[in-house]
Parts: sequence; structure tokens; C-alpha cells
Amino acid sequence: MIAKLHLVTDDRVLGRAKFTEAASAALAAGGQRVAIHLRGPRTPARLLWEIGAALRPVAKAEGAAFLVNDRLDLALALDADGGHLAGQSVTVANARSLLGPTALVGCSVHGREDAGRASGNGVASGRGAPDASGAAGSRPADFVIAGALFPTPTHPARDASGVGLIAEVRDALPGLPVVGIGGVDASRVSEVVAAGAHGVAVVRAAWDALDAGAAVAELLDALDRTRGGPTDGGRHGGAPLDIVVKGALIDVVVNGAPRKAPAGATVKDLIESLGLAPAMVVVERNLEILERSAYGTVALAPGDRLELVHFVGGG
Repeated sequence: MIAKLHLVTDDRVLGRAKFTEAASAALAAGGQRVAIHLRGPRTPARLLWEIGAALRPVAKAEGAAFLVNDRLDLALALDADGGHLAGQSVTVANARSLLGPTALVGCSVHGREDAGRASGNGVASGRGAPDASGAAGSRPADFVIAGALFPTPTHPARDASGVGLIAEVRDALPGLPVVGIGGVDASRVSEVVAAGAHGVAVVRAAWDALDAGAAVAELLDALDRTRGGPTDGGRHGGAPLDIVVKGALIDVVVNGAPRKAPAGATVKDLIESLGLAPAMVVVERNLEILERSAYGTVALAPGDRLELVHFVGGG
């Protein structure tokens, strides 16, 4: 199963002293709903291997996919779940011959013109170079990452394509999951998914946050709200934050994010729509703490701002 949230590194974040701690927190927050991409085009191979060796067991324990970008030698050395191919990488068929038939193979595309690289049709690039394996019609990539959708300092020389690129790539590669990248954060997830994306890939939205684990949880929540709830398991639980009913909807803000709720819904309705037990939730409504006894009688009003804190028990 292809994760809907891909956490991609770059040379800048790999050089941080506490990167492995941040990445471990991100993996714990995402579990099997995320894939982490070890990517560092200018990072020395030894450092990439050391970081990968530290993170590989964490990803495995959490159930997250662990991929290495471009460096298939390191993917093999680290026993990664697969590899991701950049524009100048070997072909998909080459990667499969090296990594094995069960490995995940992803491919970056930046437009319809180079989508053939991922199709397994014997094309290595948009210039029509033949696949070195000679295996025309071979198995395509398992997924593609398309971008940059929005302006991003990660690729300053590349013009933003807009979310229309998602439809272009889907048309060129029918049936292949397309993951959108480039300037994507939690506020843009719905726009990317609405354009037809399977999911999103991020760099800064995860690694530049003060708390990478919290950032991952926010991104997954955004995916849940767009798609109507998590469908692919993992540790990140919870139901969609929008209450789906017929009738008029009102605008409220829950934990800092805008939401829709049906007119007449109570605070208890909202809590239960999240799959939470009211007895385990503390609610602050418009800067005042609500008594739990009032959850079922206080109706949500347009413009309400609510902060929900869920307490998880256990020994």
C-alpha cells in the first residue's frame, strides 16, 4: 500500500544535529500511514548511511515505509523498502532488477513530457532514450511524485506548475498513484487532493516545524478531513473532523483549523464525530473551559473557537 504522506529529506535538514530525533518523532506520529524518503543529493554517502542506519529500525518498528532516493546502493545496504528515482536516475526496470520484485519503486515527474519514465514502457526520459534493460512494456513505477506544485525554496529554479499538473500526470499514467510535492503544507492538502492526488509529499512542512511529530499529525488530519477519514490503518487514529449530515453547515474553528459543522450540533456531537469519548476530552470554547455535563446541551454557534484536549489512559 502506498502511503498518502511522504516525508522527504534534503541536505539542509540532514545536516541538523538533532535530525534523527525529529525523524523518529515524525515516524512515531505517522506509523504505517507515512513513508520517509532519505534524500540528500550533496550529502556524503557515509553520512547518509549513518542516518539511514539510525532510522531504518525506527521506521520498521513503526510500520512506516523507508525509501532511499536515487542512491540504490544505499537502499540495498540499508535493506530499505525501496527506492525513489530522480530525473537523472536509472530507469524503473533497472531499479527493480537491483532491488528485487517486491521493492517499492517511486519516480519523480515534472510534467506529462517526462511521465514516460514511470510508465515502464521502455522510455527513460522525455527525450525518448531507451530503457537500458530493453524491457519495453515492463512493470511501471509503484507511484510517482509530481511537482513542484507551488513555489518552494527546495527547488528555487523550478517554476511552480500548479495543481493542474496532477491531472496531467494522471492522464499520462492512468491507475498510478500520484503524490503532489512542492510548497505543500497542511493548508494546501485539500487543494492537492481535490485535484486528484493520492497524497502529498513534504519537506519543510515536516522538518521546519518546531515539533515534527505534531506537524505530521496535522498533515494526516488534513488528509483525513479531505478524504473523510483514515482508510489505511496505522497508529494515527481518529475520524474526520467534519460532521457529515444533511442540512445547513456552520463554520467553526477546532484546534486552530477551520471546520464545518451542522447547524444545531452540540459539543458532544463534535467530540463523538472524532471517534473520541466525551469523558476523555477537555473542551475550551471561546476561551472558557466547558463543564463535561454541558457537552450535550451546548450547541455550536457560527464562529465558535474550540480547543480539544484528548487524554489517553493506560498503564
